[in-house]
Amino acid sequence: MKSVFRLVPLIATAAIALSLAVPAFAQDAMKLEAPDCGDTYKGNLKGIEAVDKYIFKMTLCNPDPAIPSKVAFSAMAIHSADQLKAAVSNVDDLLNNPIGTGPYMLSKWDKGNEMDFAANPNYWGTAPIEKTAILKWNSEAAARWNELQAGTVDGIANVGPSDFATIEANADFKLYPGLSTNTFYLGMNNTFAPFDNIKVRQAVAMAVDKQRIVDNFYPPGSVTADQFMPPSIFGYTADSILWLMIWMRPRS
Repeated sequence: MKSVFRLVPLIATAAIALSLAVPAFAQDAMKLEAPDCGDTYKGNLKGIEAVDKYIFKMTLCNPDPAIPSKVAFSAMAIHSADQLKAAVSNVDDLLNNPIGTGPYMLSKWDKGNEMDFAANPNYWGTAPIEKTAILKWNSEAAARWNELQAGTVDGIANVGPSDFATIEANADFKLYPGLSTNTFYLGMNNTFAPFDNIKVRQAVAMAVDKQRIVDNFYPPGSVTADQFMPPSIFGYTADSILWLMIWMRPRS
């Protein structure tokens, strides 16, 4: 087995509104808690407490079934108090010298080109099979595919749609379809005329041939959106299209 795993990805990120503003009222160093829910404090995270070295407790103002997904989001990462204090004089250190409990540690970062990782000897779970991993960057899908064919990488992400059929027809390679987390939408500011009129917004929505856009400009597997949340993300409601159709129905 090869000792190095190399991957060329094209990473797309999207901002997610977490609605978890941290309360600004602290009782002690191990606990933060807001005095109320809804009056002074408008967020949903009522309080957070360090129960012990490995456990923290969150108290919400209202139930939120998506809280596990939100906590796992990168913006909610837990940092060492010592690291945060040291970063006061050098904020860039939080990015350049990341810490964590994952299976790999950052060993080298050539910004804009590649990141090299080494297995974390203190990893709490099953040790990774590969001792090192290299994550390379290339913005061109064709160039990533060329590297894979040349054997300079072991895998690539975000294959160009024009290469789907070619890869599927080649027995030396395997194409793994993945669900997208993106939704492309047209936003209309309802505080300006004529978009302050709901009928105008409905008319625009009905006039756009969404299926034609998907068929002509999106890769195979893409679907027209029936709601803001894509099917791959928790919170998508399969039967909400009925309410969308009711909302879109012309009214006299």
